[in-house]
Amino acid sequence: METAEKERALPRFEKLKNSFNLPVLMETKDSVKFNIYFVLRANPADTARMIDSLQRAYTPPGKRAYVE
Repeated sequence: METAEKERALPRFEKLKNSFNLPVLMETKDSVKFNIYFVLRANPADTARMIDSLQRAYTPPGKRAYVE
């Protein structure tokens, strides 16, 4: 969902976890940049539709949702 520095990542993670009741996960390799994400099962053909839905529902203005 999002890559952010610690100051933004920690409150954003809590907000997503508590406000939207999502199975949100967070990881970091260097304690500077944090990846906030959740796992969704989808067929490859559905990814474009899912990205649009994620962008509208959970992604802050000016940011982009993406699939890995």
